[in-house]
Amino acid sequence: MGDIEEMRTTHIEQLNDEDKTTFTIFQYRFPKISERVATTTAVTYIIFMLVLSSIIFIMGLMNPDGVISEAYTLLLIVIAFVYLSYLIIDIHLKKHRKNSFNSYIFINDAHSNFIYLKMGASFFFLGLFVHSSISVIYEVALLQTECASIFLVVFEILTPVFSLFILIFIIKYLNMSIHHNTILARFAIMHCIGTLITIGMYNIMSEAIESIEGAHYSRRITCDEPQAINVLYKSSAPYFYPFIIEFCILQAGIFIMLWFRIGKVSPTTSLKANHEIHIDCSQSHRGLLSGFILITSTICFIILSYVMAAERDYLNVGPAGDEIFEFVVFLVMSAATIIAFVQTSRLSFAHADTTKIDDVLLFIGVPGVLTQCILCAIPAIFFGSTIRICNRVIQVIQVFLQTPFIVSRLRSHCHSPEELKNKPGRQCVTFLGIANVSLWIFYAFSNHGVETHMQRAAVYGDVVWGVLYYLTLPFVMFYRFHSSVCLVHIWKHTYVKKT
Repeated sequence: MGDIEEMRTTHIEQLNDEDKTTFTIFQYRFPKISERVATTTAVTYIIFMLVLSSIIFIMGLMNPDGVISEAYTLLLIVIAFVYLSYLIIDIHLKKHRKNSFNSYIFINDAHSNFIYLKMGASFFFLGLFVHSSISVIYEVALLQTECASIFLVVFEILTPVFSLFILIFIIKYLNMSIHHNTILARFAIMHCIGTLITIGMYNIMSEAIESIEGAHYSRRITCDEPQAINVLYKSSAPYFYPFIIEFCILQAGIFIMLWFRIGKVSPTTSLKANHEIHIDCSQSHRGLLSGFILITSTICFIILSYVMAAERDYLNVGPAGDEIFEFVVFLVMSAATIIAFVQTSRLSFAHADTTKIDDVLLFIGVPGVLTQCILCAIPAIFFGSTIRICNRVIQVIQVFLQTPFIVSRLRSHCHSPEELKNKPGRQCVTFLGIANVSLWIFYAFSNHGVETHMQRAAVYGDVVWGVLYYLTLPFVMFYRFHSSVCLVHIWKHTYVKKT
């Protein structure tokens, strides 16, 4: 290698000034220009891809007996599967070559293990797998009817298989930076992002249609399906479909960070894995106790709401109780966030590029939360429901308090011995982490019956509100999930001294 560099230097020195300029431009500027062109083209490609997805899904609504939506989604899945398979094979081949050490860089620092994201992705996949299993059973049962479709059975099987493949890839290569075939990687990773978003769009469309009573264009409504399987599918789908959307959102966010990391990480990054896990629970007991009380109360309240929904005399009590419960929780969480802000205001700041993945995933959920708040506030104002108006206002306030707190404290750490001992704000951080989990449980398992949305359906209409609700709910749940992930990260890494 030394001889090659010496010959290269000698060759450059022998060139005249004009040739040197041309050589330098070609060698150093051309790769940068090609990378920029590839980046711009890749972004244009995903925009085209998502626009095409929307058009095809609309065409699928107009032709319920066709499988154009499923065929298109399956095509995207196959392409993504082929590239990721190639990438895994190439990574393993590069491990055994001496001159390919920097082709794939693996980051290792306090932020790079992403253990909580991996756990969350695995949890969402379990819900996705349950939903897909029920869908497969349903489609197999339909094989004996006039609505039989072998293609749909294959589609329902391959979707969870691809999701499992994505999960395994992320668990193993989440902290990877690609430095080999970067132009191809920019297009292929962007294609994977578009594929995950398309899968989410497809499921939102499907569940929104299923939620609309009397929608004659819904395939499952017009089919003469077995009654037992039909009841199982329709009763379970509203509770498990958000897992699919949250899985797609999480994985798409992770792939976005992989895309931004292409060719960017220094080859000097440590490649050694750190498998030691130390958990210090000091200054957390009151937060843990308060959080567990809230989770217990949430579970009891969900059970109570189902009991009241089954009784005609208490049919309207359940929705009002939900609003009061949410209002109290948001009020307490807002107060806890303000206290945590004050207590942690003197912590030192440490910039970490790897926290950007948390920023991206956190802000993905914020528009969904704010959109649902606005959509729910309009009917509340129209009907003069004070508690519902107050609930949406305090929810927006809580989001505006919690989001900047998380983003800023992800980059903070204790510095002085006194801070390391007292761990300011850790009690509130502990409570907020558990409280967000509590809200996720509440949104996932609370009653999704029509009775809880009568006012909103009266303003927007059953069809429009059904679509809006199924579109925003997964983002609301994802915001609560990832907020808890970030707060656990703060709880673990902020209260240790940086070396």
